[in-house]
Amino acid sequence: MIEKQKAVIVVGHGSRDKKAKLAFLEVVALIKKKLKKVRIEPAFLQFSSQDVPKALEKLVQEGYKEIVLFPLFLFQGIHVNQDIPDLIKKEKERFSRLNIIPASPLWPDERIVDIAVQRIKERSA
Repeated sequence: MIEKQKAVIVVGHGSRDKKAKLAFLEVVALIKKKLKKVRIEPAFLQFSSQDVPKALEKLVQEGYKEIVLFPLFLFQGIHVNQDIPDLIKKEKERFSRLNIIPASPLWPDERIVDIAVQRIKERSA
């Protein structure tokens, strides 16, 4: 098996609402379009069989040795601060040679404030 560069798992919360799942997958597809040379796999923390352990297993089978876990979450809540680190620890035990790299959530990136201000102005102008 040829060793490959880093892959990325974009992690969503997950939802019982089919529209929410499709919206997340649409965002991941748009990320893929912008990062054409990067192997990107979507995964969910809850409410889906398309979970992080399965995504990791798939990428390991494809030959990836470094995988970035990017939580597509706005803030650092329980999932980002506790659940994802716990998951990484567990998966490092399963895949001892795999380097799993946690990425930060969207905040504190102030571009989010600009988007919020824009949305408010759209409705209050």
